[in-house]
Amino acid sequence: MGIALKINEMNEIAKGTVFFQEGERPNYICVVLKGRVELCNQGSRVVVGNGSFLGIQDIYMGRYLSNYQALDDIVVYAFAAEGISVLERLLAGNKDYRGLLMYSVVRYINGVCKAQDEFKKKAMEGYEWICDCYQEYLKIAAATGVLSAKQQMIEQLEPYENVSMLDTKKLEFFKESAAVPLEIMKSFYSCGSALALFPVEQGAGVIAELTIENMEAVDYLEGLLQCLANEQNEGLFDSLIRLALILAKREGADEYYARVSGKIDECMDLLNSLEDLIEQKTGRELSIDRNRLEQLYTALLTGGKSVPQESVEMVTTDDQLAELKNSLGQIVTYAGFEDVKAEQLRTMIHNFAGLKDRNSTDDAVRKLKHGIASLFYPLYEATFLKAYQQAELPLAVELFLNFGYLSEELLEEEDVCFLLEKLQESFSGAYGHCTVYTLREWLVAIYEGRREPSKNDLDMDYTDYVRSLRKQNQITDAQEKEMASDRRAKLHFEIQNFFVSNNRVVNGQVTSFVPVLHHDMMPPAPEHHFVSAERLLAAVERVKQVDFGAFYRDILFTKPEAGVDTIYIMKEIYPDFILMPMVGSRVSMWQECAAKRRDLPGRFVLPIFLTDVLDNAVVRLFGRFRWELCRFLQGGSWNNIKYHSLTSEYCDYLQFYRKNHELSEERKEKVKLQIQKGKNNTREIFVMDYEVWIRNESTGAMRLNKPVREILATWCPFPAEIRTRLGGQPIFEEAMARGNRERAKHIHELEQRIRMITKENKGEVPAEVLATLEYYQNN
Repeated sequence: MGIALKINEMNEIAKGTVFFQEGERPNYICVVLKGRVELCNQGSRVVVGNGSFLGIQDIYMGRYLSNYQALDDIVVYAFAAEGISVLERLLAGNKDYRGLLMYSVVRYINGVCKAQDEFKKKAMEGYEWICDCYQEYLKIAAATGVLSAKQQMIEQLEPYENVSMLDTKKLEFFKESAAVPLEIMKSFYSCGSALALFPVEQGAGVIAELTIENMEAVDYLEGLLQCLANEQNEGLFDSLIRLALILAKREGADEYYARVSGKIDECMDLLNSLEDLIEQKTGRELSIDRNRLEQLYTALLTGGKSVPQESVEMVTTDDQLAELKNSLGQIVTYAGFEDVKAEQLRTMIHNFAGLKDRNSTDDAVRKLKHGIASLFYPLYEATFLKAYQQAELPLAVELFLNFGYLSEELLEEEDVCFLLEKLQESFSGAYGHCTVYTLREWLVAIYEGRREPSKNDLDMDYTDYVRSLRKQNQITDAQEKEMASDRRAKLHFEIQNFFVSNNRVVNGQVTSFVPVLHHDMMPPAPEHHFVSAERLLAAVERVKQVDFGAFYRDILFTKPEAGVDTIYIMKEIYPDFILMPMVGSRVSMWQECAAKRRDLPGRFVLPIFLTDVLDNAVVRLFGRFRWELCRFLQGGSWNNIKYHSLTSEYCDYLQFYRKNHELSEERKEKVKLQIQKGKNNTREIFVMDYEVWIRNESTGAMRLNKPVREILATWCPFPAEIRTRLGGQPIFEEAMARGNRERAKHIHELEQRIRMITKENKGEVPAEVLATLEYYQNN
């Protein structure tokens, strides 16, 4: 919490005091009369001195953007911050304040810009070095026959995108203004209060945008640090040290050892420079274990005599590992797989295990993987049917059904031990409103009729598929009726369509995909990538705190005995979450509804090992679900602007953005680039904006253009708490106005309907109707 200040008086504040707290509502504007003040947040650290105004940009944002800390014993003069109008009074009442205000704003912008330039430069340099060093590490490991540790974080690392949403002309104006002497600025802006008020207001917006951009840049830098050294001891620095320790003991490896040692020194330099830059220019606290890094470096100098205990790879052998010998043989025998196919699969798995590069895209390797996949799914179906009838399963069979494990030849012992550990835990099941299924559990639900089969790639459900077979004369009328209730046929349909398609989709590696779990696809520190129900649903709830209405849909409700003929109510329907036995980087929103009815849950699909950031993946799932659910509910009018909806308004915006007078030329160019990035896929273009809405705009960072902000504020509104916090900002207030009117209209109509029901039904109003009114009133 900040401290209480005396209004319209001088206040003495002791050195080290944080007197304004980041995120709090601004109560004061201050001018520094003596001493220095540090403004510190996750993206910047700026020091200001005598004559500087504090809190100007925060007034416009409705919250303090930084922690304000006294670096000396300071004296400030405080004014009450009663909204933006306080600035108008200050500027009108004292002409000297006009230049001081402007001077404070431009100096702050200049300081943040300088930090941003350093962040961007270091981000590009760090990315290039890490990628080059990683390739060098792989080459040396391959040349010396050392098993290299795959760095999943580095392999998925993207170049830093040096893209700014700021108007460059506006930014240059403020940067050049920072070079104007204070006396000249005071003299110029003293000519009129309006002369200063407009650039101060614009500058506040620039500061907010710069702060967000800097935070994103520092997030990227912190990601580079994680690639180098992380809590899981799987960074590039650890790998280089391990490789150097092995080469140090080999005869004739002096040249390679020298190359690796040089890279280790460069890696330490990059680590130090990244850490120093982040700590000096921001208020972040980093979690790098410096003592451990120093111990590893010392171990290199001493020839491995002082390696930290936690960095020693432990190998576990027990009865369970022994039980998994010849896993493939156990599985094909258990499933009763045909001998010819079983032998073909054994040969292909043995050949695959012997590949030096299992991720190769060579034709021979792709044919091998295709052959494995063609037998993998029939084997899975046969194994599932046999396992369905038994309570106790062999370990190899359990691992196969839950994780796609097929052979101990394809995994390291530590990989297998981790899978065995997870078998002992409960990582799926019903949690609150949601149900998280493993693939095996999902197929059980299909087989037992608790869930209907999913749609195929042609958007046909099982009933439509069977009907199409009859229309094509592939089956008779009698066979059609038989298939409609044949649970074996339903299971086969689900495996051949839902499982086969989604297994490839969530893997994300189209050219190197293979459905069998192997070591080269396993992420480092798999426990941090394992998608348990607890982790998944926690991420879902975090997004729902911002997009509260994502799973609500309007359902036609009728209850004649209670005086309700027809009325639309809001009902929350959580989707089913299905975990594929796969390592992957993508997620799939497979169905927005299970069938043609509005009140059935959708189906979200994730790999059981997700190499992407789970929260980011869940946000994208929500965005795709929002889009597809709207299309489903709107039917053929989903893109017809005559019928207002999320999809129709967004499609209209994309179609006519070049003629939109609310967009500047620079904004239009950014929309064009976004469309290209989304490959003209309207849904994916929308998902990009939805991500910004959830992750940035909900915090007050204005990253979207005006038309998109208004569309999302109307159809994907924030909860009341966030709307209240952002409502003080004119831009958000304007964007939310339409949504507020629609909400008030629904409340009025429902209240009238409830009065009618009460009058006709003697006070007994269905709980569903009351819950809908509460939904509109409280959210």
